[in-house]
Amino acid sequence: MRPYYQVLFPEAEEPFGVAWAEERQELFFLPESGCVEGWKPLTMQLRDGEFSDYLGNNLGCRLCSPKLRSILETRASASDRLQWLNVFVTLSDDIREYFILHFPTPIDCLDPLHTIRSGDFVVKPVLAAAAVSGHDVFTYPGSGELCWFVSDTVKGAIKSARCTGLMLSKAPMR
Repeated sequence: MRPYYQVLFPEAEEPFGVAWAEERQELFFLPESGCVEGWKPLTMQLRDGEFSDYLGNNLGCRLCSPKLRSILETRASASDRLQWLNVFVTLSDDIREYFILHFPTPIDCLDPLHTIRSGDFVVKPVLAAAAVSGHDVFTYPGSGELCWFVSDTVKGAIKSARCTGLMLSKAPMR
């Protein structure tokens, strides 16, 4: 049983900024499943720090640099479905393209006996080993816009590429 890791923002103080979408007044939600159709690129402003590969933002979404996107695309398994929604992040005259990572087909991968829930909210996800086998980049239904997981192979590629702005925490699995 190979290990999997949850992708998180770093706990320690980092020099990385936060991208802000000023024009978005309403709550930002992507569909729980299915591809996003008719996406119009967003423009966000970077505040209070530097660009990172996994960029925090006020939309609460998975905002990835082209480098992180490339790693995830090339290391995802044939059964992983990823959709990329482009975003432009600006800092003064520096404009960089980023991508929101969306999962059109989240997988039913939580161990029902060991996952801790509060109503419909997952407090502590515990992955079911059989369900995640054959997956490398994924999330589960109802996970929200930030929770996602990678295999040890993807973790190694992220570490080798020295991607910034993220932390990989070993996911509990049964």
